[in-house]
Amino acid sequence: MFCPGIMERCLGGSWSGGITVKDGEIYDPVTNQWTKLPGALVRGAITQDVAADKRDNHHWFFGWRDNSIFQAGPSKQMNWYSASDSGSVQTAGTRDTEDAMCGIFVMYDALRGKIITAGGSPNYHDNAANKRANHITISAPGTAPIVERLPDMAYPRSFSNAVVLPDGKVLITGGQTFARAFTDENSVFVPELFDPSNMTFRQLTPMKTPRNYHSTSLLLPDARVFTAGGGLCHDIANTCPGTNSNHPDGEIFSPPYLFNPDGSDAQRPTIAALSSDTSADGYTVRAGGTLTVSIDQQQQGLTFAMLRVGSNTHSVNTDQRRVPLEDIRQSGSQYGLALPSDNGIMIPGDWYLFVISAQGTPSIARTITVVL
Repeated sequence: MFCPGIMERCLGGSWSGGITVKDGEIYDPVTNQWTKLPGALVRGAITQDVAADKRDNHHWFFGWRDNSIFQAGPSKQMNWYSASDSGSVQTAGTRDTEDAMCGIFVMYDALRGKIITAGGSPNYHDNAANKRANHITISAPGTAPIVERLPDMAYPRSFSNAVVLPDGKVLITGGQTFARAFTDENSVFVPELFDPSNMTFRQLTPMKTPRNYHSTSLLLPDARVFTAGGGLCHDIANTCPGTNSNHPDGEIFSPPYLFNPDGSDAQRPTIAALSSDTSADGYTVRAGGTLTVSIDQQQQGLTFAMLRVGSNTHSVNTDQRRVPLEDIRQSGSQYGLALPSDNGIMIPGDWYLFVISAQGTPSIARTITVVL
């Protein structure tokens, strides 16, 4: 996962180098070197999985301020990691749940350190999933997070995926009520939408295809969600438990904000022009910089958000996050948007800029690269 500066950090994992010691390392793309962080111990972040090679898998990491990383799971114990000097780890308390391997985790409001976690199972394989959800608020690195139990999801889910949407809601798709890789058994077809305004989950239109182990979901620049895959069991001995669970296809989910109450298409605002204080075409900007956005026609009640382009595997998407832009200067149909100045919030990389109407309908996004 990406650290607040230009570094990339690695912790845990299996398949090579043994299964017992996977403490932190940090990669510097300038020198093209990995450096061990002997103080960034993986021990506090492991689960109690019955399989030793699964205990340090798929960490829920959030790059944060002052070169810190918050680990929200899947172990019930949470931790603060630092990539400074030789690295360090500090316990951050526990969530009100069991270990939750292959659960979901999303930072839906990075300005305020707001995170939702849900689902998962104590063991990677052959274990009942849970439907518990928690809301976590982080602030200064090293301080205790605020952890609040949310209402349960409608369905227990393991191997599901979550995508933060432009309006701050979180879409949860797929998964199984009983975790068993490479099968379609106990599939959950009904997506759920978490609404942070009332801290509730809403069930939506079912999917057509099981999306379980090895599935993926990503936000598209048109504010729809691409969900695909599942299975991909490569087994020359033909011992895969579910030979029909490979799904080399995808579906596109259109969230409710794209429709009027009568089912017709809602009107989107349109970004007519974009520039920044870094580039005239608006393709790049720095944390603390300014974007100038022209809308096709003057509208009341517009809001703005930047969502970092995601990358997903095994229910893990440490790249995605949402930053609402609230420091706004308006002149007619032109808006000046000031970005947060902290690279722990505006992590370098590619982002989508959305304009959202007063009715909650997003524009087609413009893609912007946050640079150092």
